[in-house]
Amino acid sequence: MPKNQDLNQETRFLIMRQLTKIIAAGDPAPLFVLPTIEEQEVFLAQQAGTPIVLLFYGNDDFPSCRQVAATFRDCMPEFKQLNTQVISISSNSPLAGQKFAQYYQIFFSFLRNKLMIMM
Repeated sequence: MPKNQDLNQETRFLIMRQLTKIIAAGDPAPLFVLPTIEEQEVFLAQQAGTPIVLLFYGNDDFPSCRQVAATFRDCMPEFKQLNTQVISISSNSPLAGQKFAQYYQIFFSFLRNKLMIMM
C-alpha cells in the first residue's frame, strides 16, 4: 500500500472513512500524538481525566472553518469556567497555523494533522 503522502486527499478520505471509528460526545477519545504549530508533540494520554473538546476542521482558508474557530474563541470564557481545554486539529502547516492564530487572536491549542490521520 502506498504511503499516506502518496495518496490524493480523496483517496485518503475514503480509506480513513472505512477505518475510522466514530465516537460520540462523552466517549473516550482515541489516544494520539500530534505536533503543535510550534513543533512540540502533544500526547493525548497526558491529558487523561481532563475535559477536552477536540475541534477538527479542514483548513484555515475555508470560511466555514474560520467561523467555527472564531466561535470557539468567543466561547473560551465558558470553557475555562468548566475547566475544559480546547484543542484544534487541522491539516495546516505550522506557519499557516501560527498566522491564523495570531490574526484571529485564537489562544487555544492548535495541532497539525498533515497526513489527516485524525479526522
